[in-house]
Amino acid sequence: MSFTIASNPPQSEEVSLALLTAAADRDFTVWVASDAYDRSELLLGKWFRKTGHQSDIFLVSQFGIDLYMQHRIDPATPIEHTVTAMKKLREAGKSMEYPLFAMDIKVPTVGVLAAARELGVKIIAYSPLGRDFLTGAIRGRDDFDEGDMRLTHPRFSEENFTANPKLVEGLEAIVAGKGCTVGQLALAWLLAQGDDIIPIPGTKRVKYLEANAGALDFTFSQNDNERIWSMVETVGGVKGARYAAATMSMCFGDSPELAQD
Repeated sequence: MSFTIASNPPQSEEVSLALLTAAADRDFTVWVASDAYDRSELLLGKWFRKTGHQSDIFLVSQFGIDLYMQHRIDPATPIEHTVTAMKKLREAGKSMEYPLFAMDIKVPTVGVLAAARELGVKIIAYSPLGRDFLTGAIRGRDDFDEGDMRLTHPRFSEENFTANPKLVEGLEAIVAGKGCTVGQLALAWLLAQGDDIIPIPGTKRVKYLEANAGALDFTFSQNDNERIWSMVETVGGVKGARYAAATMSMCFGDSPELAQD
């Protein structure tokens, strides 16, 4: 729910609540919130009280409703202890499900996607539009407002903006004549990777919600899939890390080993 942190000035509460209603009306009911996302949980509480539709929403959060998420690696605690604690919360009825948080899941050296599929675990695809980059709306650093947090991400550095637009240009070539936007193609590609992948695009306004919904109307072919993978390989993939080094250190890594009795 980036509408509470990615707007400068902040988006009005009225607009945000209207967005939640529009999402629910369209049966987009997997919602992701966190106390790290500024006012998102407070707005959810107001929306639930106003509409009475809490049972209709599958809420993914770090405060524990339907899906209680470990947002980053704890460098001081063995992962076995973390997962055991989450399991106990589920057994106590505090949360229904519990996941772990990871990125770049298809990287062979990481193996998260392969392991998840082996175990029957669904993947929640965070930031599936590359923080607006894959919509084609961001062409350079001048397109960001002053203070935009994306300006601190290596992926959006001046140096990497000389290379990364090639990915969007490649998608634009593929989407030509198909009657959909680049962002819709990106979401349709993700949905085509398997029923076990759930994209959660951050959306600030109803018009963006409706644009994202258009991905469901696009017939994605095997040829489209092959062209996208070929294009990504040709341009060399995305350049620059998702976050600064300090934050990336919490995204992938090993927790301390569990002490043996």
